[in-house]
Amino acid sequence: MIKEPLTFSAEKHEYREGGCLIPSVTQVLKAEGLWDFSMVKKEYLDYALALGTAVHRGSELYELGTLDETTVDPIVKKRLDQWLLFLESAEKKGWLQGEGFVEKRLSSGLGYAGCPDRFYYCEKRLITIDIKTGIKTPGTHLQTAAYEILEREYLLSQKKQVRESLRFCVYLKDDSFELVEHKDVFDSANFRSLLNLYNYKKKWNLY
Repeated sequence: MIKEPLTFSAEKHEYREGGCLIPSVTQVLKAEGLWDFSMVKKEYLDYALALGTAVHRGSELYELGTLDETTVDPIVKKRLDQWLLFLESAEKKGWLQGEGFVEKRLSSGLGYAGCPDRFYYCEKRLITIDIKTGIKTPGTHLQTAAYEILEREYLLSQKKQVRESLRFCVYLKDDSFELVEHKDVFDSANFRSLLNLYNYKKKWNLY
């Protein structure tokens, strides 16, 4: 069976496959209460979202070799500088060897889609990296697990095996970065359970 192409609308933040709307990782987490910022004032939330978007875009352009640093806001540059320090650290660990994938949109046979910030594949080792500019939340562990499922399916479609898999969040601050590893072996199963619950509620119009 030929897989229908995945499309994404940035304006609506919607994924479609073969014209059919499919949920994203963040939509599933939000719907089940693991991505809730309703207590945050709108002006603070808007600022945080804009900062996160700018840092993600800047880091993407840097790794693609197309970033014009003269256009980068000083506040954003502080976070980007910390991302570069992380990359130096990751290079020393050997994580950046082999193939690297930047902001790659993927869909799963489980019926959801997402866009992992980074994943690297070398000698059957998969490393998932998610970039954060805000606070820690419980949903991030399940987010990287959901991305790992997408990445494994993609690599399998390319006839590449995964022997070892590591998941991390990199929290970028003005003057430092913090690397947090997600080790819970139940994260993947927990995300699948959330996805099943999400689909059940959608079926019965409970949202």
